[in-house]
Amino acid sequence: MGEGGKMKELDLIKAPLIRKMFELYATGTTGLEELALKMHSLGLTNTKGNVIRVSVMHKMLQNPFYKGLIRVKGKTYIGKHIPIVASKTFQKVQDIMKGKIVLKGLKNNFQYRKAIKCGLCHYSLIGERQKGHVYYRCHTKHCIMKTIREDAVSRTLLNAFEYVEFYPQEIKNLSELMLEIREDWASQKADLLKSISLQRNNTQTRLARLTDLLVEDTITKETYNQKKEEILSELLLMKEREDEITAQKETILTRVDNFLELVKRLIETVKKTNTTKMSDLLKIVTSNLAANGKELMISIASPFFEALQMRLLQYSGENRKMARTENRTLVFSLTDTNPIKAPPLTKKELRTYLEYLLSDTQNLTQLDDEEFSL
Repeated sequence: MGEGGKMKELDLIKAPLIRKMFELYATGTTGLEELALKMHSLGLTNTKGNVIRVSVMHKMLQNPFYKGLIRVKGKTYIGKHIPIVASKTFQKVQDIMKGKIVLKGLKNNFQYRKAIKCGLCHYSLIGERQKGHVYYRCHTKHCIMKTIREDAVSRTLLNAFEYVEFYPQEIKNLSELMLEIREDWASQKADLLKSISLQRNNTQTRLARLTDLLVEDTITKETYNQKKEEILSELLLMKEREDEITAQKETILTRVDNFLELVKRLIETVKKTNTTKMSDLLKIVTSNLAANGKELMISIASPFFEALQMRLLQYSGENRKMARTENRTLVFSLTDTNPIKAPPLTKKELRTYLEYLLSDTQNLTQLDDEEFSL
């Protein structure tokens, strides 16, 4: 709403419908024709009250105005109007339109579609439903890979993630360690900021002295301007350093906190994840998933793998029922229903793991319950 150059305002009826249109298409399960009919049933129509044409809806879904940008004469600006659609949702819609994300058909959208590869020929296993159960098998000609059941894969994945998820005692120790790290950082930050404050005072004193020299005609105006610019540049660098000290470390600690929250509730997250989101979650926690006979080979992604590695090294050789490891890969039997988990990591080992996380926060996964994204 808004004519004659006035700032646009949200239409209380149409704005929620436009938002719903983007959200439905972003699920990856609705094509444009189906979306047009669905939105018509909800009340979003063209000016004549009819179904919006697919070509028009296609243009609407590409219009950055809905996420808060305005295009004027080939240039793009940030608008002052309230966005209707979140940037993340808008971008996902663009990715689907460009084919970067394939629309997921509901008919054969099995939980591990394109997620499991054949350990022999390395092609994706194909899901099929038989007698009430979902099976995955390799369709490559002459491949001897046998079928595996979906429920066996789910159970085995949960068993594997048991090695990664923390025990209650480990969570308690991690919380205490993070508190210690934050307290140490607070003390270090206070010292650094105090040091910068002293430097600033000295620099401002120099600036005041420089002004006195100009007034006293001790220096020329040209020299004054040159020196003043140098001093102001120093003050600017100090301000940037202060901002960096205040924000950067806190950002790192927050990323570590968020990642630890994910690991704490990994099993719960896996259990509640629906079919359309499971492949996204697996891309976060694993780097490869392959089946070979009655074994499932699971490559755990960083930094989940590092926690797993510490646990397995601690327990190495003490129990034959532990999963075998090959480099970064866990090899689980699809028929083993009760694998034995290693004992909890000590506080010293957990500190080592935290130091690793703090040194490499770029690899830390940030999990959104709604989207499962990096």
